Amino acid sequence: MKYKIVIALFFLLFSVGISTKAYAQENDGRLDITVSPPVIELTAKPGQKVQEKFRVRNNLDTSIDLQLSVRRLTSDPTDGNPVPENTATGEELKWVSFDKSEFTARPSEWQDITFTIDIPDSAAYGYYYVFRITPKENSEINSSGTKIKGEVLIVTLLNVKKDGATSKTELVSFKAKNGISEYLPVDFAVKLANKGNVHVKPRGNIFITRGGGKEITILEVNPGVGSILPGGTREFDSSWTDGFIVKESVMEDGEVKLDSRGNPVTHLQINWNKLTSLRIGPYEAKLLMVYDDGVKDVTIEGVTTFWVIPYTAIGVAIIAIVVLFVFIKFILGMYIRGQIAKSRK
Repeated sequence: MKYKIVIALFFLLFSVGISTKAYAQENDGRLDITVSPPVIELTAKPGQKVQEKFRVRNNLDTSIDLQLSVRRLTSDPTDGNPVPENTATGEELKWVSFDKSEFTARPSEWQDITFTIDIPDSAAYGYYYVFRITPKENSEINSSGTKIKGEVLIVTLLNVKKDGATSKTELVSFKAKNGISEYLPVDFAVKLANKGNVHVKPRGNIFITRGGGKEITILEVNPGVGSILPGGTREFDSSWTDGFIVKESVMEDGEVKLDSRGNPVTHLQINWNKLTSLRIGPYEAKLLMVYDDGVKDVTIEGVTTFWVIPYTAIGVAIIAIVVLFVFIKFILGMYIRGQIAKSRK
């Protein structure tokens, strides 16, 4: 359970390159610190010693004793997403040192932490780390006996330049998650595989058209410029939400409301200012992404088709038309029979 929380936090940090707060708990005992930057990217040569720093701010109103450790960042064997290893293994971890592996963070103050990576001559290509900031064992809040729990991760991506580096990304799949959607949003999944030996950061767009005609809208894919590690496969999601009728999640106290089965509760939102944007019928989505192979930008392309059919609304409309037709036929029949009866008198 602990590492599920850590991994969820890591994905947030890995996708957004801004200063980030991390909370282990909402009540007493939470670790509340800010780190900047949450993602560090370095390029070096074999035999070089790289020195950089990051900053840590304690947002609590009391001092806390913190410690630093290192883990390797690797690809999850099940889905290829970047995850920190559970244990500290790997020769490259010995290259990393901190000017202070343990320190006291005073309230509302920034501290600079300098780290050094001593790269051996034999090193080549990509090395990926997670710096873990955790409370020292038995750390308490104001000696109250309340233990401080949690951890914060700083991702560090090191690219060691050497002949033989290859940057290659392949499209595994591109599709709408539902071939037929009743209403927007339509969710797309783009799955890419890194076939090289250095990390890649693909980014691009999905162009939606009706039958290959004029572009209706353009969606971003991987706007946070998340990386794919060597050997990893990562899925990027994008949603088309711009329409007259859109299915939206119900929010409650700032969070998505769930039903008894744990599924999001939704409602239909009618955007009257987008009356001309009624989405119905077949559509085509074209994918265009690029990544840097070290020499030039390489494109990745794909195409898929999908339908938007508001079948509930169409069914109700058909029933209404049938009922109206039967009603009109009944009224006309009565009228005609009445006129015939009058003519016979």
